[in-house]
Amino acid sequence: MLFGGGARHFNTPKHIGEAAKEAIDNGFTRYTPASGILQLKKAVAKKFLGKWCRLFAPTIIVVSRCQTLFFINAFMASKNYLDEVILPAPYWLLSRND
Repeated sequence: MLFGGGARHFNTPKHIGEAAKEAIDNGFTRYTPASGILQLKKAVAKKFLGKWCRLFAPTIIVVSRCQTLFFINAFMASKNYLDEVILPAPYWLLSRND
């Protein structure tokens, strides 16, 4: 995984822009659940079943808007309160004090 800034170097594809406009017109403008929307999680489960013959319940699938947020959540869920964390330089972009 790359944990860079994530800046795009291309225009938004037309079908994505049209879907975004449609979502706004239909009032789909609020934050989604932190683990992802159920419809997307079901699609991920279906993909895993079809491609890798692995059955996962949508309730255990997490879909994140970015890999950085997902990594932070997974990392924080797997460490203990008093665990020491070392971030060597060059360090993660979000750990800088700019």
